[in-house]
Amino acid sequence: SCWLQASSCRPAPCGTPPPPAPHPVAQVPTPLTATSLQPRRKLPADWAGKPCLSLARSVTPPPKAKPAVGSALAVMGVMPVPFRAGADRPAAFHVLCYGDSLTVGFHDSGRRYEPYGKALAEALAAATGGAAVEVSVCGHSGHTAQEMVANADAAAVEDVGGLLAKGLRRALLEQPRRPDLVLIMAGTNDLGHGYRPGAIADDIARLHRACHDRGVATLALAPPAAPQAPAGSSFEEGRQQLLQLMQKWARTSPGTKAVINPADLVPAVPGGAAWDIDRLHLAPAGSQLLGALLAEAVAPILLPLVSDSTWATSRLP
Repeated sequence: SCWLQASSCRPAPCGTPPPPAPHPVAQVPTPLTATSLQPRRKLPADWAGKPCLSLARSVTPPPKAKPAVGSALAVMGVMPVPFRAGADRPAAFHVLCYGDSLTVGFHDSGRRYEPYGKALAEALAAATGGAAVEVSVCGHSGHTAQEMVANADAAAVEDVGGLLAKGLRRALLEQPRRPDLVLIMAGTNDLGHGYRPGAIADDIARLHRACHDRGVATLALAPPAAPQAPAGSSFEEGRQQLLQLMQKWARTSPGTKAVINPADLVPAVPGGAAWDIDRLHLAPAGSQLLGALLAEAVAPILLPLVSDSTWATSRLP
């Protein structure tokens, strides 16, 4: 697999043995099924000549780096961490955003975080006439969808940035109130490691089923495009294949309300203000834009999922 050298921010030669993980991962994995352990065929050999992309081996933060003051995740324990907006009363709408570093808003080499869920909460409150909204964020920087499946019941998993987060099933069970909708964005690290799009799609489907089994609807976010992997790169070709597989699968999954391509909302423009200097992660402006635009798709899904009585009691006077 490929990664970026943290010291130079230049792509390391593909095929070079990866460095040891920066931190041990504290996890309580659930047993993997035979299908989830299936061999993962690498992408074509021309990967070595194309831009490398792996958030698991991207700009590695300093050992035990913690979010800086001013970061949206500066003061927190174990994720999920909630962001509230709208009326000052119990929330009518509860959303959980789950995924990897792109969900938690990793940027500035992991020293700062700006999750798109923060802007999503504010935009949803505005889109629903001032309703009380709570959007919780839970993510594992550097982790693959396969790892998320394995750690679904974990009480605390440490990621490459030194942050702790619950596994998906554990997060659902221990939320004060069951979410009305879960947004899942995963697969970027799997693509960066060269895993087959079909195998990645299977693991993403398992994450969605973990929600559906508990009566929670989901919205699927495909891995975003990235300026470091332009059109024609093996990563982008794999991403497009994965997007098509996700769209095909969602048509047969009633609990999956939509599949969204983040590239339609935040294009991968090199040098743009939406992207971090590493050209892999969203800058704060990019995460805020993603959250604001996602509200336009999420609000129409949420409204039918919440009872009229709950909705009415959440409205501003």
